[in-house]
Amino acid sequence: MAHPAAASRTVPPQYDDVYRHEVFLYGDEGEYVSVLSEFVQGGLAAGESVLVAVPQDRLSALRSILSDTEGRLQFADMSTVGNNPGRIIGMWHDFLDGCEGPARGIGESVFVGRDPDQIEECRRHERLLDVAFAGRPFQLVCPYDVAGLDDDVLDGARAVHPVVLGASGRTVSPTFHVDELLTDLFQGSLAPPPATRTEMEFGRQELAAVRRFVGGQAVQLGLDGDAAADMVLAADEIATNYVVHGGSRAVVRCWGDGEWFVCEIQGSGTIRDPFAGRIRPRADQPGGRGLWLADQLCDLVQIRNTGDASSVIRLRVRLLRS
Repeated sequence: MAHPAAASRTVPPQYDDVYRHEVFLYGDEGEYVSVLSEFVQGGLAAGESVLVAVPQDRLSALRSILSDTEGRLQFADMSTVGNNPGRIIGMWHDFLDGCEGPARGIGESVFVGRDPDQIEECRRHERLLDVAFAGRPFQLVCPYDVAGLDDDVLDGARAVHPVVLGASGRTVSPTFHVDELLTDLFQGSLAPPPATRTEMEFGRQELAAVRRFVGGQAVQLGLDGDAAADMVLAADEIATNYVVHGGSRAVVRCWGDGEWFVCEIQGSGTIRDPFAGRIRPRADQPGGRGLWLADQLCDLVQIRNTGDASSVIRLRVRLLRS
């Protein structure tokens, strides 16, 4: 899929009857249900397909008053399907590919309970939406809880959405800006690994040792059998990419913090495709499965280019999965 580079602009891109991307800053459940149910019902009345992907508690409130006798309305628990923000664009991509005409979506990717790292990855995800779906007949509304989220999170939402939706209508976001959308997505730094981390250096001939190392650390730090196996598979895919395509040695680090098991791999080579791992690779596609698989298996995947022709990929899995 080709994604056109986004030019710097301070007005909504493609804001017409083809593609719309709006943030809805809601104050309470009554406003939430009123505005979003009207948005859904408008789509259904126009013969459009609609996917509502919000956390379970909000999902129940909307499901209780929305109905569809023609099978064009779908619901999804965002806290499950979008637990890892890296999966969300793929969800919308699959939904739109199954639609025969115009479609609408509600996607609440940022919600109370997300930690700062998850919210940052959601912000990066939101920045990609205008590029991923520009020109497609799709209207997407992203709700944000004004009462429950910090002001800096709400400010960030205004900056990555061209239009703000409220009970009184729509306004252009004055802080929306998308310059360097594709060039800086993987810039920035991650929090440094703790002093308690365990690490090993490896090359192409030591991938089996990497699998044993990650598996042993995962079990020792509290992952159960299935989650540990998922992490080993994800880490193996990433480690293989580094030493096969990067052409040199790399480092794998593991640690836990009581809530997460973390595996980080750093090596030569930078990530340039902003959609890497976000869309299911085609059957005939020669590569691109490693990051996609990691996003399916892990609860969070963070990618950063480090500025010295190298990069780091951090994989996180909850120690206690609900």
